[in-house]
Amino acid sequence: MITDEQLFIIEVFKLVPLNRAELLIQSPHLEILDMLRRMNFKEKIEGFKAIKLNKKNREILTDEIIYNDIHQYIHQLKIFVDGEKIFEGYDGLEYGIFSKKFNIPESFKKRYKSKDMLMISEDW
Repeated sequence: MITDEQLFIIEVFKLVPLNRAELLIQSPHLEILDMLRRMNFKEKIEGFKAIKLNKKNREILTDEIIYNDIHQYIHQLKIFVDGEKIFEGYDGLEYGIFSKKFNIPESFKKRYKSKDMLMISEDW
């Protein structure tokens, strides 16, 4: 059975346009490295690893979340679309903040705001 936390981050990835997004993942856990190697990551500042969100990488992320709970090992996730930050997730991706500029479907807002998993930034 998929948990709310798993479904939340999987649905976040589905909202993000493919081939225009870059994910920055911060995690000290070795389990993350095995997954990232399959997605051709690049090292970034402050210990972040960067990957492009394409169909293949989204499928890898989804499978790893469902079958290996890989999201629990992620300390911080930042998503950029065309260079603009649209999302930040924290602490095993149990919750996240979307940019006020990003168009989020109302059904997504209702589902996750009521569970205290979704916030909308007032600043970015």
